[in-house]
Amino acid sequence: LLLTGLASAQETDPPERVARLSFLRGEVTFQAADNEAPEQAALNRPVTTGDRVMTGNDARAELTLGSAALRLDARTDLTVANLDSDIAHVEVNSGTVGVTLRTLDAGETFEVDAPNATVRLLEPGEYRVEASADGAAILEVRSGAAEIDSGAGPTRVASGQRARLGSSDVHATKRPGFADPAFVARLAPVVLKVSQEVRLKRLVKGA
Repeated sequence: LLLTGLASAQETDPPERVARLSFLRGEVTFQAADNEAPEQAALNRPVTTGDRVMTGNDARAELTLGSAALRLDARTDLTVANLDSDIAHVEVNSGTVGVTLRTLDAGETFEVDAPNATVRLLEPGEYRVEASADGAAILEVRSGAAEIDSGAGPTRVASGQRARLGSSDVHATKRPGFADPAFVARLAPVVLKVSQEVRLKRLVKGA
């Protein structure tokens, strides 16, 4: 009986780290990891590993996690893939998520996945990750620095830069022999287009 009681207590222990739904507007649904049916999201609802948040047309939602905030645009589907003391890992299944990262401690990992790419945030800053309808992954670094990786090796994206990784390009990276350096060099300009669009806009405004 004592062993049974201990096991029961362990099963009901709260998760080590949770996010919370800090803002809701419009139709926002929540699906817990252990529940097959989504339900209407509630303000201040705890969100942890395996949970899913979805926004409808013209809806918005925000998750807060310590000093970080994740803002979901309309028609966005986000899953919390892993959340513990050292790792924050979310998946943007579709739509767009803005991330404000105020601090990033040594040894801490913050990742945002799109269906065909992984984005690693390297320092505090403002970021925007989109899983577009055509299958592309788009990363915009408004401040800070990040890496985007589709399995061919990470590419650094600095403040003011924007990277787009197309679905057809990612499919090409999965071909046999992609690890060959010459093949990578030929394909790289097609796979990842990093532009200075944001930086140029700022320069124009400041002119």
